[in-house]
Amino acid sequence: MYWVLIKASLFRKKIRTFLTIASISIAFLLFGLLNSMSAIFTGSMQGMSADIIMVMPKYNMFGTQPYTNVEYVKSLEGVEKVTHMTMLESDPLGSMFDGMIFAADENLYDVYPRFQATEEHTEAMLQRPDGVLVGKLLADQ
Repeated sequence: MYWVLIKASLFRKKIRTFLTIASISIAFLLFGLLNSMSAIFTGSMQGMSADIIMVMPKYNMFGTQPYTNVEYVKSLEGVEKVTHMTMLESDPLGSMFDGMIFAADENLYDVYPRFQATEEHTEAMLQRPDGVLVGKLLADQ
């Protein structure tokens, strides 16, 4: 019964209805944009640096770039350090624990100082062709 009254008042002044819907849509859009950027405004993006640039394929974020791109980026003026990283998605334990695995160059710790490993563990990994470093959570699993 009330739907008839609401429908009648909505279509009585079509411009008012359009402007109301447009203003609500713009309000939600602005809220969403500002909420997604709030981490930047509050300074809570720890570990982010304006000195590091990631280069990815245009159409596939998790795809791989040709290794020749690493040599090209190294040759650019102003570039200090370059590393190559390939992202692999896996379920290593056949459980609900899904992990992302990164195959990276040896100089990963030079480019990304927020990743840390002891020299002993890094050397042990480099001695084996199938060597790998895993985080504490995956090691506990």
